[in-house]
Amino acid sequence: MIAYKGKAGLKTDELRRRREEQQVEIRRQKREENISKRRNFLPASGADSDDESIGAFWDPSVTSAFFSTCIGLLTS
Repeated sequence: MIAYKGKAGLKTDELRRRREEQQVEIRRQKREENISKRRNFLPASGADSDDESIGAFWDPSVTSAFFSTCIGLLTS
Protein backbone atom coordinates (compact mmCIF):
# COMPACT_ATOMS: atom_id res chain seq x y z
CA MET A 1 0.00 0.00 0.00
CA ILE A 2 1.20 3.54 -0.78
CA ALA A 3 1.94 5.74 2.23
CA TYR A 4 -0.35 8.75 2.60
CA LYS A 5 1.61 12.01 2.06
CA GLY A 6 4.91 10.24 2.65
CA LYS A 7 4.48 9.93 6.41
CA ALA A 8 5.47 6.29 6.60
CA GLY A 9 9.19 7.07 6.90
CA LEU A 10 8.95 9.64 9.73
CA LYS A 11 8.01 8.85 13.30
CA THR A 12 5.80 11.14 15.33
CA ASP A 13 8.57 11.75 17.87
CA GLU A 14 10.92 12.93 15.13
CA LEU A 15 8.28 15.26 13.69
CA ARG A 16 7.52 16.67 17.14
CA ARG A 17 11.22 17.25 17.82
CA ARG A 18 11.60 19.13 14.51
CA ARG A 19 8.59 21.34 15.23
CA GLU A 20 9.90 22.17 18.70
CA GLU A 21 13.33 23.07 17.32
CA GLN A 22 11.75 25.34 14.72
CA GLN A 23 9.59 27.04 17.34
CA VAL A 24 12.61 27.66 19.54
CA GLU A 25 14.53 29.15 16.61
CA ILE A 26 11.62 31.44 15.70
CA ARG A 27 11.30 32.65 19.31
CA ARG A 28 15.06 33.27 19.47
CA GLN A 29 14.97 35.32 16.26
CA LYS A 30 12.04 37.40 17.48
CA ARG A 31 13.75 38.03 20.82
CA GLU A 32 16.95 39.16 19.10
CA GLU A 33 14.94 41.39 16.76
CA ASN A 34 13.12 43.02 19.68
CA ILE A 35 16.37 43.57 21.57
CA SER A 36 17.99 45.18 18.55
CA LYS A 37 14.94 47.42 18.09
CA ARG A 38 15.17 48.51 21.72
CA ARG A 39 18.84 49.30 21.21
CA ASN A 40 17.91 51.22 18.05
CA PHE A 41 20.34 49.16 16.02
CA LEU A 42 19.53 47.69 12.63
CA PRO A 43 21.76 44.67 11.89
CA ALA A 44 23.66 44.74 8.58
CA SER A 45 21.50 47.41 6.98
CA GLY A 46 24.29 48.93 4.85
CA ALA A 47 24.10 52.64 5.67
CA ASP A 48 23.86 54.98 2.69
CA SER A 49 25.78 57.90 4.19
CA ASP A 50 28.34 58.63 6.88
CA ASP A 51 25.66 60.15 9.12
CA GLU A 52 23.71 56.90 9.26
CA SER A 53 26.76 54.76 9.96
CA ILE A 54 27.80 56.90 12.95
CA GLY A 55 24.60 56.09 14.85
CA ALA A 56 25.23 52.37 14.54
CA PHE A 57 28.45 52.57 16.57
CA TRP A 58 27.30 54.20 19.78
CA ASP A 59 29.90 54.21 22.53
CA PRO A 60 28.48 54.50 26.07
CA SER A 61 31.80 55.67 27.51
CA VAL A 62 31.71 58.78 25.31
CA THR A 63 28.18 59.55 26.47
CA SER A 64 29.04 59.11 30.14
CA ALA A 65 32.13 61.32 29.75
CA PHE A 66 30.01 63.99 28.07
CA PHE A 67 27.39 63.97 30.82
CA SER A 68 29.96 63.96 33.62
CA THR A 69 31.61 67.01 32.02
CA CYS A 70 28.25 68.77 31.72
CA ILE A 71 27.38 68.00 35.35
CA GLY A 72 30.79 69.25 36.42
CA LEU A 73 30.19 72.54 34.61
CA LEU A 74 26.76 72.93 36.17
CA THR A 75 27.91 72.27 39.73
CA SER A 76 30.93 74.58 39.63
